[in-house]
Amino acid sequence: MEISWLSAFVESWQERARHGRTPHAVLLAGPVGVGKRAAARWMAATTLGIKSTALPGHDEDIPQHADLRWVTPPEDKESIGIEQIRELVHALGLTSYEGGSKVAVIEPANAMTVNAANSLLKTLEEPPGDTLLILVADRVGKLPATIFSRCQRIDLVPPPESEALAWLDRLQ
Repeated sequence: MEISWLSAFVESWQERARHGRTPHAVLLAGPVGVGKRAAARWMAATTLGIKSTALPGHDEDIPQHADLRWVTPPEDKESIGIEQIRELVHALGLTSYEGGSKVAVIEPANAMTVNAANSLLKTLEEPPGDTLLILVADRVGKLPATIFSRCQRIDLVPPPESEALAWLDRLQ
């Protein structure tokens, strides 16, 4: 089910894409439950040309694509370690499988260890080829300032109460 309050975000992103002004690194910030992960899925699918909906949707699977990397903490850990980020950086340095864009999503970005975040800095600053890096953060205060300076921050805000209640009614 589409998340209606993300329509302004979608319009803004599509406008940037039409004018060739999409950033290479984005930090999606906002409170838990606002739709940041859905927005990241939508951005990845749109960038890679995977069948996508008009708006980000609730409770969708991570898109599958050879040029998409989705980094999360391992099941037995609470943090994203340096080895995971090194593997990501290496994979992004390779040629695109389909000859187009590459996308990497790190979520939650605030779960990266300090060393992992530091190992990502150069890639955030100068991503290889046509790469889009999407960082999803519930707690932006836990991210190093050096990450902020290399990403375009997009704040997603909760909808007005009436819109949220109407959406929840449709969800049930």
